[in-house]
Amino acid sequence: MDIQTIDSQYSQLQSQAQQTIGELKDLAQKLQTAAAAGNPDAREWLLDLKSIALAIQAEQNQVSNLLQSIHNFADAQQQQANRLPQAYPPAYPQPRPQQMPPKTTAAATPNKAAASSTNSWAPASAAPS
Repeated sequence: MDIQTIDSQYSQLQSQAQQTIGELKDLAQKLQTAAAAGNPDAREWLLDLKSIALAIQAEQNQVSNLLQSIHNFADAQQQQANRLPQAYPPAYPQPRPQQMPPKTTAAATPNKAAASSTNSWAPASAAPS
């Protein structure tokens, strides 16, 4: 996700929030008119609407804070990526492991004394007698 996408989403959220606020204000105006005309329930509904509007405002603030945090994170990641070198040195082939000659076992040597005095890497024929 890039910063432009985050900013675009934030703008859309702000636009939607403004539309919601406008609709709440229109409903509040209707309820105030009804309360002024003597509707006893309208005042109660207006208080409920104000409570709902405050809850919506708190939610919008929380979402705004979240998007700002995401924006800051993406910005920091982009800045960190820009500090990395753009070109890497060529990769060197890894050396292939050398195969060791098979170890001789005690059964393959004529006597145990000769087997214990030989080096494990030297062939049996090169062992001192």
